[in-house]
Amino acid sequence: MIDPCGVNHVGDEIFRKLIGAPTTDFLLFVASSYLHRFGDHPAMKLRIKKSDSFYHCHRAVVDLYRTFIADGHRYYLAPFSIKKEGSQLYGLIFGSSHPRGMDKFLNTAWTKDKLNGEANFDINQEDFQENAPFLAMDMFDKPTKLRAFVTDLRDQVLKGKCTNELQAVEICFQHGVKRQHSEDVFNKLKAEGRIEVNFRVPQFDYKPPRPIRLR
Repeated sequence: MIDPCGVNHVGDEIFRKLIGAPTTDFLLFVASSYLHRFGDHPAMKLRIKKSDSFYHCHRAVVDLYRTFIADGHRYYLAPFSIKKEGSQLYGLIFGSSHPRGMDKFLNTAWTKDKLNGEANFDINQEDFQENAPFLAMDMFDKPTKLRAFVTDLRDQVLKGKCTNELQAVEICFQHGVKRQHSEDVFNKLKAEGRIEVNFRVPQFDYKPPRPIRLR
């Protein structure tokens, strides 16, 4: 675990050492106020592009870290934001070199946040009120990252870019969604007669990965 001030020390060089340890997962704790107050300070080793929303800065950290991962190096990252009493907003960034680690993290995250799997509050709402109930507005009327995931997975399958279940798992993890979220996509494509698959939910440890065949 790396404390909130650790974001100053985990620049690209240290990050690459962390992800180079194949059996090591990490949790990096980040305070939003720290990034906003000191993000432009010359001493900061991690240059983070500030997002338009105060609530999205942990996504920005993950996006930056992803640029440090070399092509061909498989590594998984995901953020989760935690809002405390008052205005304190903290985030943690999880990293793992093994899909099982990411799978467990996302299952826990989506248990806490059934809308985005990213926070203990509705991270995408624009009119966030301090005492507003969690998910006050109808979640089904609001765009979520699930919509983007469904579109991307469907397109990659139909374009022949996603040809087996392990590649499908990779797309799930890139979008920060659970493997189970892909089940409806595959069911609909099968019902439309577009693909042939012999699994319901893609697995990451099935050897060899089961194919996705276009019809």
